[in-house]
Amino acid sequence: MTHRLRFMIAQLGPKPGGRDLLTRLLSAGDLPGGNWRRVDQRTWRTGASATPWADRARESGSVTAMRSFRNLAQRRGVLLEVIPLASAADARTALGDVTSLQLRNPWTRTAGGSDVDIEPFAGASASWAHEYRYTINGVHGTTLMLAGAVEEFVVAVAASGQSWDWPSVSSLATLQARRLHEEATG
Repeated sequence: MTHRLRFMIAQLGPKPGGRDLLTRLLSAGDLPGGNWRRVDQRTWRTGASATPWADRARESGSVTAMRSFRNLAQRRGVLLEVIPLASAADARTALGDVTSLQLRNPWTRTAGGSDVDIEPFAGASASWAHEYRYTINGVHGTTLMLAGAVEEFVVAVAASGQSWDWPSVSSLATLQARRLHEEATG
């Protein structure tokens, strides 16, 4: 079974805990500069890949949450994703698989990209960063993707548009990691 098909199946049916995890994601008011509106949010059962960490997440009933935003005035977008796993070790292992698990946007054409050496954001024990250039409807853009292992979670931030820089994306990832920690201990 392909990764895309497993992902589609994971979105079907009840997802216990999905609403709780959505409340732990950042909201439009948490993003810099105002004028943000939520475009999408969804949950799906974690574990769509064929890896031992995904098997453990699936067996534990883990649910992944995603929320995306758009700022039309500034022509920017943000996608946040939080993936709860069975352990912190599984989060670090999953982070190593993040490049092979990405679903490609069928409406964009990737013009190139590369991994970026970046320090882990606050709260993360390890991180992965990637910058890629794309074209969508004839408009060229850049997406900065940052993911980190935060306790037993993988936190991912993808920021699209010309005006993002790595410190700003890292700041959003730090804020998301802090929100997860506060909710868990609060």
